[in-house]
Amino acid sequence: MQSLGLHHSKLDVGACGRLPYYGEAMVRHVISNPTAPEGSQERIGRVPNPTVHIALNQVRMLVNTLIDVYGPPAEIVLELARELKQSEKQKAEATRRNRENEAANERRRNELRAMGLPDTHGNRLLLRLYDELPADERVCVYTGTPISREMLFSGVVDIDHILPRSRTLDDSFLNKVLCTRKANRLKGNRPPAEVWTGEELRVIAERAERLFRKKAWRFAPDAMEKFAERNDFIARYLTDSQHMARLAKEYLGHLYGEDRNRRVWVTAGRLTGMLRSMWGLNGLLKDHNRLGDEEEREVKNRDDHRHHMLDAFVIACTDRRILQRIATAAGRAEELDLDRWAAKGEFPEPFEGFREQLAEKLEAVVISHKPDHGPEGQLHEETAYGLVDEEIDGKTFNLVTRKPIHALTEREIGQVRDIRLREVLEEVAFEARRSGEKLNEALARYGAQNNIRRVRVLKTDQSAVAIAHGNGRFRKAYVPGDNHRLEIFETDNGDWNGEAVTVFDANRKGFQPRWMQTEPRPRLVMRVHKGDLVEADFGEGRSIYRVVRLEPSAKRIRLVSHRDAGNYEARHKDPRDPFRWNFATYARLKEAGAQRVRVDPIGRVTPVEERP
Repeated sequence: MQSLGLHHSKLDVGACGRLPYYGEAMVRHVISNPTAPEGSQERIGRVPNPTVHIALNQVRMLVNTLIDVYGPPAEIVLELARELKQSEKQKAEATRRNRENEAANERRRNELRAMGLPDTHGNRLLLRLYDELPADERVCVYTGTPISREMLFSGVVDIDHILPRSRTLDDSFLNKVLCTRKANRLKGNRPPAEVWTGEELRVIAERAERLFRKKAWRFAPDAMEKFAERNDFIARYLTDSQHMARLAKEYLGHLYGEDRNRRVWVTAGRLTGMLRSMWGLNGLLKDHNRLGDEEEREVKNRDDHRHHMLDAFVIACTDRRILQRIATAAGRAEELDLDRWAAKGEFPEPFEGFREQLAEKLEAVVISHKPDHGPEGQLHEETAYGLVDEEIDGKTFNLVTRKPIHALTEREIGQVRDIRLREVLEEVAFEARRSGEKLNEALARYGAQNNIRRVRVLKTDQSAVAIAHGNGRFRKAYVPGDNHRLEIFETDNGDWNGEAVTVFDANRKGFQPRWMQTEPRPRLVMRVHKGDLVEADFGEGRSIYRVVRLEPSAKRIRLVSHRDAGNYEARHKDPRDPFRWNFATYARLKEAGAQRVRVDPIGRVTPVEERP
């Protein structure tokens, strides 16, 4: 490399007019499969992480569309996401926390009203910090002076930033405690270890350990060093090396060649949140304060996809000098004992009238959702059924399976194949109801007494598909799994109807749904997949909706606004949340003039022309 006048880590790459596939641009970061078809992404190479692979392909699609419409960007700023994706368990935990926060906030509001005090963020925070203290030791962490509820609003109690806000830019709940005003003035703009030493600091640290375990490390002598290790603010935003951001930065640099380091740089979510709050942007989304999480001054409404647009606007208005401006404003705010990073109007705004212009754009924007029409999914349910043709009390059954006796429901007891056993189990269930015993316990006891572990249960499902096993010697039936799509069609009398196509059928070569085999053949209206976008007018003007559930048995689809996000089930049950399901039957879709549409990466809407 030296003989050639090159360096192994400095690859001179000329500027590209558009982004190529990332595997072509960053050969050092991908793994190639030489057996894959020529020209495929697998043959060229791809990163092993599937989330990063999808993200980089989406970046290419978005940036190239922007270039086609607006020309090459002068500069690109990337925000570093703190989490790639939450699991269902993490989402459920976040929802539970939000509900607890809502309930706690409501209690504090009621308490403030009862005391005749204004319902402000500062007053609610005083109550929250007071509630955090143990009931048997509600004291000032620095002096040990008892603090009563009445003292909170008397002027003798302050909210203190344990580690100075001007040096850490940490305005979170975890950096705040209650203390006497006298102790707060003595401590000033310093961490505890710079005010107290020796035995005094040891006593304070031990008291902090008892009062609030999660905050106790901030009272240690090396607290500022630990904070720097965990949260080095400027270094994190300018030199972060997390995998996705590093790859995206390098990838986008191919638009600029040797000028890439000046034209493409990375910031992160915490800075974006600060600026969003300073510029008062959270309130542009309706219902932004419903969640009531006071860890931030104003709450980002994550139940509205447009919060990403707010972040994108802030990122676009961010430059490297903004960090120093924030540090300066934070220090001044702390010295003046202000409850904001900067006094209103002091912090520089992006441009005149930005809030009004942004609000107008928020109303007009259409969210682009990544379509997924692939035939992947669960082909069929796990249970293998036997094929039968039997009848009980006039009802026919075509399937039979074995089930543990203790797991039978009352309905399934009436479908037990053996008539004598069915009658006996009905008696067991009757006795359990009469005595108040749990059905599963009564069935388990009967099974143990009679050495019966599993019983045959009949079932009806006309969608079941027979599959040959053992070289065709015997057959088992399987109930198809997920629905791949719903095909909505118009009959000769003008009505709209629909037929579901399962993932199993979508993978069958030459498959044709039943409606296409009828004469005269109905007119296809639209093929709808979960996640597709539909434009319709349900009485409030034409708008874009996202399909979140296919429900062919109820002859409908479930829709939400293209803006809606979050846990839909939990939001629907929350009376304080304006979100409600939109149940769109076939007839209602026709009345609304529904049509499937496609939204490109920059929000342009085009109708989809369906092909039979």
